[in-house]
Amino acid sequence: KSMQDADEIWTPAKWLSDHFAKETGKPTFTYPHGVDKDWKPVRHYEPPDYEPFRFLHIGEPQFRKNGQLVVEAFAELFGNNTDYQLIMKATRINTTRVYTHSGSIIGTPPSVYKNIVSIDAMLTDEQLLELHNSVISFIFVTFIFV
Repeated sequence: KSMQDADEIWTPAKWLSDHFAKETGKPTFTYPHGVDKDWKPVRHYEPPDYEPFRFLHIGEPQFRKNGQLVVEAFAELFGNNTDYQLIMKATRINTTRVYTHSGSIIGTPPSVYKNIVSIDAMLTDEQLLELHNSVISFIFVTFIFV
């Protein structure tokens, strides 16, 4: 139903735009993800024994990217287990926090968990590609509010 209420639809892939145009009759536009439309992910089968299994979340502090949910889920699943690492790429500020059960702030995720890293600095295209290629799994959480 929410698609029918939209004036236009934006997608990251042409096939999605084509699908939504056909299904909804709405104008659709394609805006590719990533830093380079020719970028191809590096295939990882298993990290070397000396490296953790790395997850990458990009989007903080955008509320709809829900970095807070990512941190809470990661902490619940892996705690301080250094066999797993979460890299949070933020744009200048990371608003995520670790809370007690009563809602008090304990601290930032990197100050509480040794396996969570926050990168707040702006990166060059080359650095961003290197970051993408250094992880095994991307976490893309997106909420749409209607």
